[in-house]
Amino acid sequence: EIGVGRARVKRHLETLRDEDAVRHPSERQNRTLSYAAFETICTDEGGISKPEYLADFLHNCGTIFWRKGLFQNSLILDQGWALEAIYAVFHREKSLAKLKRQNGRFTLADLGEWIWDEAGHSVEEQQLFIEMMQSCGICFVHRREDERLGIEAEYIAPDHLPNRSEIRLHQVWEDDAATETASFNYSLLPETLIRSITSRIGQLAGLDAEYWQGGVFFYDAQTKSRAIIEQTRGEGRQGGIRISAQRGDAKMLLSKLITLVTEEQSKLGLTPAQAPSAPSHHHKAEEPPKLTITPEPSEKPTWFVSYAWKDKTPAGAKREEIVDKLCTEAEAKGKIILRDKQVLGLGDRISKFMVRIGQGERVFVVLSDKYLRSPNCMFELYEIWRNSRLDDKEFLKRIRIFALDDATIWTPLDRAKWAKHWRTQFEELKEYLDDLGAADLQHYRLMKMFHSQVGDILATVADTLQPRTFDELVKYGFDD
Repeated sequence: EIGVGRARVKRHLETLRDEDAVRHPSERQNRTLSYAAFETICTDEGGISKPEYLADFLHNCGTIFWRKGLFQNSLILDQGWALEAIYAVFHREKSLAKLKRQNGRFTLADLGEWIWDEAGHSVEEQQLFIEMMQSCGICFVHRREDERLGIEAEYIAPDHLPNRSEIRLHQVWEDDAATETASFNYSLLPETLIRSITSRIGQLAGLDAEYWQGGVFFYDAQTKSRAIIEQTRGEGRQGGIRISAQRGDAKMLLSKLITLVTEEQSKLGLTPAQAPSAPSHHHKAEEPPKLTITPEPSEKPTWFVSYAWKDKTPAGAKREEIVDKLCTEAEAKGKIILRDKQVLGLGDRISKFMVRIGQGERVFVVLSDKYLRSPNCMFELYEIWRNSRLDDKEFLKRIRIFALDDATIWTPLDRAKWAKHWRTQFEELKEYLDDLGAADLQHYRLMKMFHSQVGDILATVADTLQPRTFDELVKYGFDD
């Protein structure tokens, strides 16, 4: 009877899907089905007492797409409709070109602007597509949403990340340090394995890991160890997954990551030609590996400086001289000041640096007219503001402003002009979105986040006593 009831429910769902398929796309009603409606069908058609188990069965046999907790628990009946929308992201040059220019990073609004709005998909449908992409490991959340701050989630598609050579691993990985390693080797290695591993780590790490096409680096706070997991290639379709760990309890972390890779290969039905075994005294294979991925703590208190530095004019030389003297003064006092031109690559590396700023004790801001006109600099100032949770006192406690003579922010009219400037810049660029090059597209994405906050941020900066000389800056910045 259970088998008969299950078959009836299956036929009922297939009928809903097939009847919907002959309707005009704008009139289709059964692309998805609420879980409550599914429960009713289970009761009426088959007397099914455990609908959740049947939903799992129907998902595994391909009748529906369903993952508990996703899409408000709804079932996707018309998988072709959803998959067509997802494939369009990666198969249409209009969308794929932008995705590659952004190093695999995107937001829901990006995909809406590029492709889904024009196709007539609602915001709710677009959110469903994103969740489906996540559940399949096609993408993962890189920066989480914060509704209060107006921050939308940002995602990464691992297949379109930058190459390893573009990631500054030499700043975080010691080639000459003692390192624990393990390798999985496969006669036939599909690209989906490293994508699944990267997505799983990314779901835990978000902004706190480094990603590239074919690998990931991160720091685990539990073991106080660093790790790299990366794909290797041999002859033909042969290849492997290599795990490396150093510092702290590297053996423990290695053991956890061996278990993690073993779990991911099992999901894909892969059997390695050669595989390591996890040390039993460090980690039991039957336990899920627990990772606590965070930024690696600095051995010294780390401070930061934010300033406009791509400038060979006399004014630019003056700013560079101020920052050089500031860093020298900090070093004499046992502090480290990081400056972005020493730490950053291009594009989204700024957001990574600003996450570190948000965790720093102090940020020196050398404010100038060029700073106020720079999308990168204004994004940095915005990130300090955001990491202070829009709290004036927290913001002012963290920053030390040194305003140069050409930084006009002191009157309401001054600040209104800057707010209008950035709103206009954002709106004008938006009209030419399809024609923007990689650098300009990056500027557009930065403006999208900060342009509406400029007036509030500058008003808070102006409402504090400013040092007028370098000696006053040193006292203001170091002697409290």
